[in-house]
Amino acid sequence: MSISALPIGHRISPTLASGINKEPSSRHGIVHSTRLRVRLSETDQNGVVYYSEYFVYFDVAKTDFLTHEGIDPIGMDQSGFRLLAAETLCTYYAPARFGDLLDIAIWVRKMGKTSVQFGFAVKRKRKLVAEGYIFNVLVDKSGKPVSLPRSARLKLARHVMLGKQASRGIRP
Repeated sequence: MSISALPIGHRISPTLASGINKEPSSRHGIVHSTRLRVRLSETDQNGVVYYSEYFVYFDVAKTDFLTHEGIDPIGMDQSGFRLLAAETLCTYYAPARFGDLLDIAIWVRKMGKTSVQFGFAVKRKRKLVAEGYIFNVLVDKSGKPVSLPRSARLKLARHVMLGKQASRGIRP
């Protein structure tokens, strides 16, 4: 896993660019990356990754990212709080196959009082395979939305990708 500054010069799809927060709380989006190797169980009979597996990859990257930032997803769950997915999107550009080494980049697209939207880019040898997002809402035991803790907001804020960066075509 690695953390790097957001590079310049890559295209971002109009779908993702339209949803980027226009006024994020950080000047420099930081991207976190998780590396995974495609397992046979994640592929179809042709050895191509089954489309729903990308959401599993997003979740693995999100868990790794939160843990790296000192936000304990298991501890949150045990305390009665959960980040529930309210909306998801994945756009596919090229097939990933059994044995491929994939880099899943994650950043914060935007934050609300009770929600956070994570952006993802899946690459194989620097070639974009898929991109998407997960819009999560923090809820308590009863399922009622609750405010993101200040400490978590501060940790996530440095990973917000600027709307201006997105409109200029920047992607991790």
